[in-house]
Amino acid sequence: MKTKNTKEKVRYLYQRAFTSVGLAVLFCALISCSSMDTSPKSLVIDKDRTSEYENLKQKLVDMESEVDIESDIDFSAMRWAYRYSAYYEAWDTKEHEASLAMFNAFEDENYSLCKQFASAILKKNYTSISGHLGSYNCSVATGNSDTANFHRFVLSGLAKSIEQSGDGLSPATAYVTITPTEMRSFIQMLGLTSFRQELTPTPGKYIERFYVIDMRTEEYKTLYFDNSASLLKQVAPTLPSLN
Repeated sequence: MKTKNTKEKVRYLYQRAFTSVGLAVLFCALISCSSMDTSPKSLVIDKDRTSEYENLKQKLVDMESEVDIESDIDFSAMRWAYRYSAYYEAWDTKEHEASLAMFNAFEDENYSLCKQFASAILKKNYTSISGHLGSYNCSVATGNSDTANFHRFVLSGLAKSIEQSGDGLSPATAYVTITPTEMRSFIQMLGLTSFRQELTPTPGKYIERFYVIDMRTEEYKTLYFDNSASLLKQVAPTLPSLN
């Protein structure tokens, strides 16, 4: 499906988010794709949550070949299992870099390379919104409707999981995300462009305020995100589970 509208939509969702990243980062991402370390790295290993994440991931992977996708997968459980698993990394710059390379490959109509990057991202983190969106776009472009439908299903589940955590309209009802990458990808998935962000002082939480614009309607909005999960992982990795 090599249509102008498809490519313009992808460019709109992602180009603005990555315009400040230079060719050096792109080159780094291209190198890191095949060598992205997918081994457990968490400072504190919760074996039960690690097993839960691995089981939910495998259940989804096994579904990809199914024609009719019907599942009782709890995407919130999967996201939080990943958060407390041995695979979790709060500030995973390689995912960001690989996402940049993936969408550059898509715009160049190099769909094979695009799929390689998407697969590498998802092998490392199956809750990655950018990884599933890249897989979806490349599958649509190559006419693989079954695979596209599967990744659309997963994207919908991940988005609903975040939407159910709050409405994002105030610090008290902030969307709860588990990594900065997930937070940015969710904003982009909503079709919004962030032009400013700042920390909002909130006792016991790490709340970020984003000023965003919907370029299609030129409507400005303010969204709040609770990203305490990733911050606390860095400054106090031995704290008990938050959820």
